[in-house]
Amino acid sequence: MYPVGKSLCTWYITWKAIVFIRLGRLSEAERLLKSAAEAPGCLSEIYEIYELGMHPWFTTAEGAFLQAVTELRRTQTAFTDK
Repeated sequence: MYPVGKSLCTWYITWKAIVFIRLGRLSEAERLLKSAAEAPGCLSEIYEIYELGMHPWFTTAEGAFLQAVTELRRTQTAFTDK
């Protein structure tokens, strides 16, 4: 996406987490979501990329993050209720 940086952007991380949740790989999804939440801005916003002084903000990463967290909690609750 950008010709610089060495990590995965938050949008990709959250979609990867959603895929892991749907595959039942919950611990991997949770690890990815924790890594995505480690570098928010001063208002807890999620940036597309948080490297090299670039902080473009956009809502699709925030939406994907919320979807992943919701699916993870719903899935964990479903396993707990059985």
